[in-house]
Amino acid sequence: DGEGGQLSVVRSIYKKMRAGKRTSSLVQGDVGCGKTMVALLLMLIMAENGYQSVLMAPTNVLAKQHYEEFTSRLAMFPFIKTVLVNGSMKKKEKEKAINAIKSGEANIIVGTHAVISKDIEFKNLALSIVDEEHRFGVAQRRLLNEKTSGSIHTVTMSATPIPRSLGMSIYGEDTDIYNITQMPA
Repeated sequence: DGEGGQLSVVRSIYKKMRAGKRTSSLVQGDVGCGKTMVALLLMLIMAENGYQSVLMAPTNVLAKQHYEEFTSRLAMFPFIKTVLVNGSMKKKEKEKAINAIKSGEANIIVGTHAVISKDIEFKNLALSIVDEEHRFGVAQRRLLNEKTSGSIHTVTMSATPIPRSLGMSIYGEDTDIYNITQMPA
């Protein structure tokens, strides 16, 4: 906790969400600093408030790691339904995930670029998170955000440091940039 800590970043982003302001945030930090935990906590907050969240990762391996960690850490919450969506899923498995997303039963969705496919329809998506954002194009990130009828909160995460001035020109002046500088104990 404290400046540069995971909880401080979560509080700052959540404070803006709670005030009714759409947030666009870039969370930066070294590998292992806790960006994934920031994402998990923000997704939990959305689920507690009846909304869906999606985390898009660049590879099947990373998406599966996030899915397994989220499923394990959130197992104590009976209202959480986490689903995985990727291109290597079997047809029946993918249909089940697609139906759970469309009905709103699934409130935490983790996947690869498969989450932006035309088959995926969210019921009430409120938060999109893109991990390793530099591995996706602008069009892919835009497609994810267009999957909802209203404006949604967006968080991008990167272990590659982006100077503030460059971050503002890439993501726009409305983007808040957070740096996690504390490593977890």
